[in-house]
Amino acid sequence: MVKIKSIFIATLSVLIVGLAACNQNDYNGVNQEPSFSSSNTLGEMETDTTDSGDTGNQDEFYTLTFKQSEKDVGVQISLLAGESLAAEDKRVPALPVCEEVGYHYVWDKDFSALTQSAVITAIKKAKTYVVYLDAKGGVLDVSSIVVTFGEIPTIPTPAESQSAKGFMGWYYGNSKLNVSKTWAIDKDGVTLNAVWSEGSSWTGDYS
Repeated sequence: MVKIKSIFIATLSVLIVGLAACNQNDYNGVNQEPSFSSSNTLGEMETDTTDSGDTGNQDEFYTLTFKQSEKDVGVQISLLAGESLAAEDKRVPALPVCEEVGYHYVWDKDFSALTQSAVITAIKKAKTYVVYLDAKGGVLDVSSIVVTFGEIPTIPTPAESQSAKGFMGWYYGNSKLNVSKTWAIDKDGVTLNAVWSEGSSWTGDYS
């Protein structure tokens, strides 16, 4: 009886040890989270978020819009990035004609210097003219000036010389110019002649 009891206890001990070993193996093999190589896993899952710099076609072209007035839809000219548009380019639309004497239309921007999209509008502006000065024996530092229609010009007074004394004024044609009034001659390249009371031999046509 004692022998049988001893055999039973020994068998039970073996079973307990075996069950414990199985549980340990299950824990280590089945239930344990699988391990991965961090380098391989991250490499496979990594997403390339680097900005490639590809912005499509938005930087390849730019547009200049020419408008005859603020309400005008305008004419669009597309240019390659970095390309400029020359003033004499045939694609540039003609400026409107101004009926007002002494004024004309010009573009409000120097589009030949632009390299990005912009709107260029025609605006009315007073004309400028080159005026030549003939001192007729007097002393003058300049031979020409630039004047603006509708503005009072700054016209220098010639100094006297041995051959020209007593400055009487500037003449255009047969008329003496009133230098305190605004410029009203709508013509480029006219000549103003100095008239002297003494010394000047010029008495011809004031044209």
